[in-house]
Amino acid sequence: MANHSKPPHKTVSPPRTRTQRRRWDAIWRLLGISLGVSLGLFLYVRWLSLPWSLGVQTNHEVRILEARLQGLHAENVSLSKRRSYLKSPEGIEALARSRGYHHPGEQVYLEPTPSTQNK
Repeated sequence: MANHSKPPHKTVSPPRTRTQRRRWDAIWRLLGISLGVSLGLFLYVRWLSLPWSLGVQTNHEVRILEARLQGLHAENVSLSKRRSYLKSPEGIEALARSRGYHHPGEQVYLEPTPSTQNK
């Protein structure tokens, strides 16, 4: 059997008065304006802080590179001293002897190392 009854009656809220509508329009307008101003202010501050954050990052990179440069300067001084020593007659002779060279007719004596003494 078909149900021919009417659907339940919807409760309809009374229409808003003009002052209520104006009040809600003002509230929504105020909310939209405050949200827009807040977003604009946030983006403006973020944009202003960009150079500062880039400066901090660059400053950090400069400190790292300066420390590396100091290490390279120290290494350069050490290598410069070694180069000047190896250019001297004593340095040339020391390098040649460390590689096994000797003067013609010279008798070479080798010191025993701990590894050869154990055998």
